[in-house]
Amino acid sequence: MTDVEPRIDPAEASAADGGPPGPARRSDRLDRRRRAARAEIARVWASAVILTAVCLVAALYLPGQLVGAVLALLSIVVVLRKAIFGWTGLLMILLAVIMFLPVRRYKLPIPLPFALEPYRAVLVVVALGIIISLLVDPRFRWRRSGFGGAIGFFLATLTASLAVNTGELADQGLLNTSLGGLLNYVFLFGVFFIVRVLLRSEEIVQRVVMFLAAAGGIIGLGAVVERYLGFNVFMALGGWLQLQRMADPSELVRSGGARAFGSAQHPIALSVLFCMLLPLAIYLARHATKPMRTASGCRIFWLATAMAMLAGLICTVSRTSFVILGVMVVLGIMVRPRIFRPLVLIGLPLAAVAALAAPRVVLGIFREFLDTDELIASQYASAGWTGSGRLADLGPGIEEALRSPFFGIGVGSRIVVGPEANAFILDDQLLNTFIESGFLGLLGVVVLLAYPAVRLWRFSHSPTTPDRWTDLGAALSVILLGYLVALFFFDGFGFLQTVLVASIMLAIGGFLITEIPWTKRPSVATLIRARERAERTGKAPVSG
Repeated sequence: MTDVEPRIDPAEASAADGGPPGPARRSDRLDRRRRAARAEIARVWASAVILTAVCLVAALYLPGQLVGAVLALLSIVVVLRKAIFGWTGLLMILLAVIMFLPVRRYKLPIPLPFALEPYRAVLVVVALGIIISLLVDPRFRWRRSGFGGAIGFFLATLTASLAVNTGELADQGLLNTSLGGLLNYVFLFGVFFIVRVLLRSEEIVQRVVMFLAAAGGIIGLGAVVERYLGFNVFMALGGWLQLQRMADPSELVRSGGARAFGSAQHPIALSVLFCMLLPLAIYLARHATKPMRTASGCRIFWLATAMAMLAGLICTVSRTSFVILGVMVVLGIMVRPRIFRPLVLIGLPLAAVAALAAPRVVLGIFREFLDTDELIASQYASAGWTGSGRLADLGPGIEEALRSPFFGIGVGSRIVVGPEANAFILDDQLLNTFIESGFLGLLGVVVLLAYPAVRLWRFSHSPTTPDRWTDLGAALSVILLGYLVALFFFDGFGFLQTVLVASIMLAIGGFLITEIPWTKRPSVATLIRARERAERTGKAPVSG
């Protein structure tokens, strides 16, 4: 005899479970959907009415271009709201503003007693958001910075210089200027802490690295366009966004054409920016899995990005960049000897193709380097005048610095532009720091850049860490040391875009040091002592 399960009515089963009968439950779901649909329709109509009113008022009382720009921006925000209003989206907006909007060229069209530049406004908004989240959101927490101590030490040296020279600065009427210079440094290197807090995962770090490298490629193409067509895409970008122009870039001519400014304050600063971003593109050519579907496609894409940066670098017509690039190649081979062969087989052809962007520039720069007498003479030219050579300023600058060798004359006390200028441009940030902050300030700069570079160099030799992270550590180490060398040749801290990018590089390095597991490679002395100890005890030494 076969057992047959009794048929159970769905309504009875639902009632037995303590819920409403089946049809009643379906009716409740339908009612909820209808209410949600009616609420959605009401929101759409309310939004349409508000938007119509805003458009009518704007059309009657505001300039048409401003209205169009605001509405276009609003549309983009609505479409990309999920990406924009997350922390990663805000970080990408901050990076985009830093990379593409020229610093000291535009300000927000808001009546304020000071010029509110776009990057400062975005920084303040993101910083306030971080502070509020740290206070109210238990899931959002502060993260170990890695290199916060180095930045703190650097800022402490500047503070000490200001404190020691307070009386003299007040007598000269420069105390407010000096205090403003110190606060500007705090603001610029505060970017390190903002970016470091927002680097919360390996995926975000990879996105930031790819964004920086891709931005470098775009800026490189823009520099080529500027060199040949005389049109600066990035200056036009500020106009399209209805920003208020503060100053126009002056035209500098060399090697038969205008030098490219791009999104930087000066061609030299733009060339240094390319030098800082090139190692990231080379790193991505080996390790990136985006934006193409295949590994070979990704490699070609990022090598093309590097080539665009090289072409842009050439269009700046900067001898400084060639020196820095040469130093960085040597440093890269020292940190990663195995890259020598790829640099020869791939790097040289890429450089040759990039040189086609401005062959006369490349030939002219090589001719200048080969004519050492003329090159040295140019660096001694116009001593005591504006635009003097670097070597012409070196002796008098050191002589001035030695009058106050330990604490200098006060951070920010040298004014080199504007009606209140009291000093010449030195084109040497280290000499400028020596004069303003003394030996203590120089030590602060070395700690700021060399200490993180050395730690990242040690990280890059970790035997237990995947190559994709150790190679990134090696690239960052080369970037920071290259930037330190570049400070011999230009007023690096006066060109704010490069300072901001250096802060971002430090933040990425801080993530590697604190978030990626790594082990220190034992030194040769440690291995020798271990072997001697093993020979005495008769145990096999642990290999490093």
